Amino acid sequence: MALFAEAEANIWTALPSILWVGFAAVALFALRKPLGELLSHLLTRVRAGAPMKFGAFEFGAIRAEQHSVPTPISYSSAIPEGGLEAAEPHEGQPTQEEMELSMARDQHKEATKHLMLVHRLFLSAKQGQIYDALIYVVPTRSGSLAGVTRVDYFFGRYWGNKIFTSADRSRGFPILTSAYGAFLCCARVWMNDGTSALLVRHIDFEMGAYAPVLAAETEPKKP
Repeated sequence: MALFAEAEANIWTALPSILWVGFAAVALFALRKPLGELLSHLLTRVRAGAPMKFGAFEFGAIRAEQHSVPTPISYSSAIPEGGLEAAEPHEGQPTQEEMELSMARDQHKEATKHLMLVHRLFLSAKQGQIYDALIYVVPTRSGSLAGVTRVDYFFGRYWGNKIFTSADRSRGFPILTSAYGAFLCCARVWMNDGTSALLVRHIDFEMGAYAPVLAAETEPKKP
């Protein structure tokens, strides 16, 4: 009788612990999906080099200043005193190789119609992705977007080998996509005279540590 009473007392003593373990198991099972998403988000931030804080411990973001950089070359861009048009090139007779590169540079500017692809990075809100890449076209001093009618973007097989078209001239024919890794962007720029130019840019993640969060643009309500 005494043994039965002692066993019953031990059961009641252990019951709270058993209940807590059961409650924790049920809670983990019920929250398995959001917890998995949270873990995936944390891993994405670690890959992206974003800062993270746990209690009193904070892990800083990876910054480009921590990387080894070469010594700057002795030449710098000419500094204009009377505006950009007043800039004078460096003096000196170019070598044959320098002349060839100068010609190749001029030919490239003509072939691309004095237009360039640029991109900006934002921390992606999409699960499994690292950055949102905003890609658009800007003209050089000698170029203009006035004659551009549309831009066809192509990112390759990870985007289904599809062509994505942008016709918004006011914002530089932009396109926004999410990416897990760096990729090559090809853009066919179509002009109003029927000609086109091919622009190519490597969408790298070199400035990813500085990437902000992309604020959602508020669209005007339809009447």
